[in-house]
Amino acid sequence: MKARVSEVALERSRREGEQARKWARPWRVVCLLALVSVTWTCRAEIVDDILSHVPSSPYSYAGMLNKLASLQKSNRITITRIGRSAQGRDLLAVAVHDPATVFGQGARLFVIARQHGNETSGTEAALALLHHFATSQGELERNILQHLTIVCVPMANPDGAEAGRRRNARDVDLNRDWASRSQPETAALEQAVRAWKPHAVMDLHELPQSAPKPAYEENFIETIGSGGGIPQAVSDHTVGTAGELSKWLKAYGYRSNIYYDGPSQSRSLCHRWFGLYHSIPSFLVEVKTGPGRSLRSRTAVHVLSVLVVANHLAHTFGTTNPVLVASAPPAQASVQRPAQRPTTTGGPVSVALRTDQELGESAGGPLEIEAVVGGGPSGRYVRFYVDGRLWLLSNSEPYRCSLDGEEFDEGEHRVQVEVLGDNGQVIAQTERTVRVDESMVAGE
Repeated sequence: MKARVSEVALERSRREGEQARKWARPWRVVCLLALVSVTWTCRAEIVDDILSHVPSSPYSYAGMLNKLASLQKSNRITITRIGRSAQGRDLLAVAVHDPATVFGQGARLFVIARQHGNETSGTEAALALLHHFATSQGELERNILQHLTIVCVPMANPDGAEAGRRRNARDVDLNRDWASRSQPETAALEQAVRAWKPHAVMDLHELPQSAPKPAYEENFIETIGSGGGIPQAVSDHTVGTAGELSKWLKAYGYRSNIYYDGPSQSRSLCHRWFGLYHSIPSFLVEVKTGPGRSLRSRTAVHVLSVLVVANHLAHTFGTTNPVLVASAPPAQASVQRPAQRPTTTGGPVSVALRTDQELGESAGGPLEIEAVVGGGPSGRYVRFYVDGRLWLLSNSEPYRCSLDGEEFDEGEHRVQVEVLGDNGQVIAQTERTVRVDESMVAGE
């Protein structure tokens, strides 16, 4: 685990990196909430500090190697070659940690970036996080690393990255290969996760500008839900963290939906493989591309998501003291299935469920259910259940849930919704029965 990249590998990386891109001057981002240290010293600029290491254009493979060679000067960095790609490029896992850390103590977060070679912001987020925590002399950063190790694979598909394509050199989509792990890249990642024994896994991706299905219209996160045989220890972590992710992303101005996977879903995706097969709390982060969504802004969504998951890990596995917390820590609301409830409750806050047809939209495609919320605090977010199963958490209006014939059997389904305030408490709730028919099939 503690072995560093060989001098031969570093020398090769220096030679290959002669054409690496230079960084552009970073610019500041306004943070709306503060992240604070164990001593509650305000550090609102931590996200901005990390983003200051994001270049104006994405790193090539050679540029990434050059960057890692420079970071290796820090005694907080440990670099391990975990395998080689189909074309023979080194696959590197990079850990940032307190040099006094003993393996097996403290929390460990494993971050996988750029399984799809043309999705660049995950690599930039991983390298920016590594740079910041390897070099910062801040008290907050030192406190974090005493209780948390972040392990990143900044470029899981270097062959695809070099070719500017989604798939690897053997024309395989790595994030559809996890059930078989037929490729050298997925096999290497599997062994690395087994070796590091992380408390959570994150898989960083990007969404295309066009949206072939409703779930792809905005940033989204997929994680493991609750019930149905999913270990309680997994769902306690994933569902609790999801509420924090929704709150923090909204606070920073990022619209997002969070979807919950169940045990019957395919394990061919990375986060489902580790979440449903290995029972490791796992998160897929999909950041939307398109006009107005710069490399820096896309990277920011990944950085903030990693910090929130790291926060939860540090509290749960790292120490009995706060390490990285919100100035007003969000409560972790119960994730138990809601019981039968009256149509609308919650004092000044009201909620009603309407279908897309009832809202005057054209029929066809998946059935869209919208939670129409009135009154209450602006910091609210909405949680949907379908047939008692936790299905979706949305942090921005319109709060919508899609039901299609691929995921749901034809017939009637019970939809329940909870409106949560910014403290995670349920402030309104309602339910209704809707019908799915075979014509309601989502686009591919």
